Amino acid sequence: ICWERGQPGEMDFMTLRVVLHAGGGCSYREKSLLSVVDTVPDAVSSTSWSVQGEDVVLNTCETGAFCFWHREAHGTRFKKRKVASVKLPLQFLRQKCSYEPFQQTVDPFQGYGDADDDEKVLGIIAQGSPVLNNIDLKPACIPFTDFERELRNKGADCDGMVSDFRFIDTDRDGMIDRDEVALLEAASKPGLSLELIQELHAAFLERFHTLDRAFEEMAASAGASKGLCVTCVTLSEFKEFLAGAATMESQLPDSKPLGDGSPLETWVANMPDDDVPEKVFHTLNGRRHATLDSFDFNCLGLQVGLLSICRLDYFQTWVFSTLGKSQDCFEQLFSVDKKKAKKKAKGKDKDDDPTIAREDFQSCLQEKGFSSSDAAFSSIFNLVDRNFDGELSLAELSKFIMNFSYDGVVSSFVALKSFVQDKFGGTDECFKSFLAAEKAATGRISKSVSYESCRKVLDEAGLSEALPDTDIIMLFLVLDEATDKPADGFLNSNEWALLKGFEASSLDGSAARLAKFMQETFGSGEEAYNHIQNACLRRTLAKSMRQTGMRCLARAFACGATGPIPVGSVPVQPTQGPNWVGNRGPGEKRKLALTNPGKLDISREINPHSRYYVSSACAAR
Repeated sequence: ICWERGQPGEMDFMTLRVVLHAGGGCSYREKSLLSVVDTVPDAVSSTSWSVQGEDVVLNTCETGAFCFWHREAHGTRFKKRKVASVKLPLQFLRQKCSYEPFQQTVDPFQGYGDADDDEKVLGIIAQGSPVLNNIDLKPACIPFTDFERELRNKGADCDGMVSDFRFIDTDRDGMIDRDEVALLEAASKPGLSLELIQELHAAFLERFHTLDRAFEEMAASAGASKGLCVTCVTLSEFKEFLAGAATMESQLPDSKPLGDGSPLETWVANMPDDDVPEKVFHTLNGRRHATLDSFDFNCLGLQVGLLSICRLDYFQTWVFSTLGKSQDCFEQLFSVDKKKAKKKAKGKDKDDDPTIAREDFQSCLQEKGFSSSDAAFSSIFNLVDRNFDGELSLAELSKFIMNFSYDGVVSSFVALKSFVQDKFGGTDECFKSFLAAEKAATGRISKSVSYESCRKVLDEAGLSEALPDTDIIMLFLVLDEATDKPADGFLNSNEWALLKGFEASSLDGSAARLAKFMQETFGSGEEAYNHIQNACLRRTLAKSMRQTGMRCLARAFACGATGPIPVGSVPVQPTQGPNWVGNRGPGEKRKLALTNPGKLDISREINPHSRYYVSSACAAR
């Protein structure tokens, strides 16, 4: 606020300049020929202003301190007095004074001009903006989680193509680069996805209750048309059965009534290609022969077990991309509800390995942003629960995920099949050895074998020396998933027989759906990578803008609402005395002491109710 009266050099000449800060501070300077009232240098941060009735009162923050001084001429000398408060007529300020806005109000971005859109990063941020500090505008890799998020935003069913993702992050580092996207097309040969086979498996179980019953119905239908009793079916018979299985009448009237056929009917109606039945047929029999027998058909469950391994591989990639690759990062997955944790930990040693239940683990993953269906999560949990107790420990999870490899697990199972064939003559003969070891250990005849008996027989046959990396526990868990049986640490003959279905040629899989979606949505893998990279950069810029804004706001608060504070000074700080916050008694309030920036000659013993100055502007009312 600026005001002048008279002309410079005349006796009645007077100037007035008042600055009222939004934060409550102020500065005042009134000058005439014989008198000057001014703010004490460097004391602006210790001032305040308020409207009291018809006056604007400029005051000092602390009683007993004076932030203004009045110098008045007396003959050839000047008399200087300390002033605690200044009063100005409110009506005078409104009528006579002018308002001079701050320069940053008129030009908030001094020295900066708006750049053209083509000169901005992504058409949003100017090249010289501090938002771009420490940001890589052309990152070499994209985090896997960002890659998946953008695909979801474009409508991709990521939960339905989990098995495809293992073809995109080939080095399992949680990052996607251009070369990996380019190689995706090489892995996108036409083939069946494990998710599609899993849906067919579920539809068969809903309709026929078991895979054995489904094959019996198929064989009975094929035999009825020939007037024969058949034990295997041809490709044409398999196609015919698949087309009418949803509405057919049972060929086995003495068996349990058939179940709901709508899932199977929906699967057939939604087949992506007409040659899907043929691909299913050859996937199940491994192209070993031209027909499909009962064992081949039961390998449908084996594909479901392989899908569970793919889901675990997908989970590992998410962990590495989101949490990191160190063992300490896994502690974030054990942040369950505190009340539950305390109740559970009661009576345990503090050094015990922390554990987490299935429901708490799923909730924690969802809070961290892991998106998955309940069925997929159940598969993941079952495979990492390696002691079959329904709980996970921190050491159990971290060690396993850090060392897990999809290719290593599958290749070890294929190698185990060859080992069993060489050492025992086949899987059936090997299982007989398991049963004998189980009988010797328990003293009773059993139809299933425990992990301990299985491990003992295989080690005696030389498995530890021949195939030291074979994970027998993982084999148990995968075969349990394949037969839809709760994991209990035991195998029966039907589960163990599925080992014969492990064929390297039929386990390659395909990324056809992911490659097709990227092709249809973005045009090409290169365009897809560019689009996702720009989307990631936009999110990074938005985050940087928020952080830059918060830093500027914090800097403004640190400088004080009244303007910059001299380095090394603090306007208000706690008194380091008996009433300081760390030493005060119950119910006592913390006292604050004023620290005046600069060297001020202020006497603390002056009467706080004295030395008020009424502005000369009052004469202008």
